[in-house]
Amino acid sequence: MHEALKQLIENGWLEEAAASAADVHGLLGIVERRLDEAQGSLKYPDSIFILAYDAVLSAATIVLRAHGVRAKRGRHHEMTFEALHRLAIPGLSDRARYYDACRRKRNTLEYDSAGDVSNTEASELVVEAARFVAAAKEWMRVHDPELLRGTGK
Repeated sequence: MHEALKQLIENGWLEEAAASAADVHGLLGIVERRLDEAQGSLKYPDSIFILAYDAVLSAATIVLRAHGVRAKRGRHHEMTFEALHRLAIPGLSDRARYYDACRRKRNTLEYDSAGDVSNTEASELVVEAARFVAAAKEWMRVHDPELLRGTGK
């Protein structure tokens, strides 16, 4: 466990959980499908935004799993990005606050009202999601290649 995550574990927001290649493989499937759909031809920017957000969340979850933790169910999206921020991984953690702002917007889109995201916002998140996913995969290849074994990624 990374020292930067200790307080989140002690406070009950994260739990220690060893990851397996099968866990990572499943999450990568979600990442790739969501990103592929977000880059497709969808009618509403809300849908594009939510799919790109889901790709980022799942990729961030992979990074946390590689550190031997997972966010608990209550506020797990928020805690995933908080943990990512605390890890301070160059190229991965720098945009954690942006992802958290996207989380709040996604909550509005999912639970309160439609149409509250622009085409520009959705497009920006798709570009950022593609960048983040590529960076997370590369980080995994360098720092924890065992978890990528058998995934073909």
